[in-house]
Amino acid sequence: MCKIDIHADDYALSPNVSEDILQCLRVGKLNSISVLTNMSCYDLYAEKIQQEKERWPRPPLMTVHLNFVEGHCVSEPEKVKHLVDGRGYFKISWINLFIWNYMPRMFMVIKNELKAEIKAQTERFREKFGEKLPLRFDGHQHTQMIPICYWALLEVIVEQHYHTEYI
Repeated sequence: MCKIDIHADDYALSPNVSEDILQCLRVGKLNSISVLTNMSCYDLYAEKIQQEKERWPRPPLMTVHLNFVEGHCVSEPEKVKHLVDGRGYFKISWINLFIWNYMPRMFMVIKNELKAEIKAQTERFREKFGEKLPLRFDGHQHTQMIPICYWALLEVIVEQHYHTEYI
């Protein structure tokens, strides 16, 4: 039997996006959401989920929405210096991530920086939504499909022993 999952990406991208997703959750129209942990409204909207979730018709599956292309890094900026500007805001694009796959001198450097950011974003998610929750991962602009990002994600999952049910 086929199961359809009605999913909304980009929770915590902005207050407007988050409020729209909350409206859908309140009336039971979503099965799952992905959450950006590195945006400025994350703390506020993670709290809204915690405050409201008991009143929703059904709890959604929750996904870490990894983001390397916009917003502020969650890890220490010096750990991801090729990914961010001097203020810690991401300065790269999907194309940068793709090109780094073919630059042998940069591949391991960038992969290690991505690993630091993946771990930081995941831990920030776990702080708000619980450490026992099975993890689901997605990438903003589907960066998890770029080999360097995919390998970094797999290594973090193994090294951190994250119980992962979906990528």
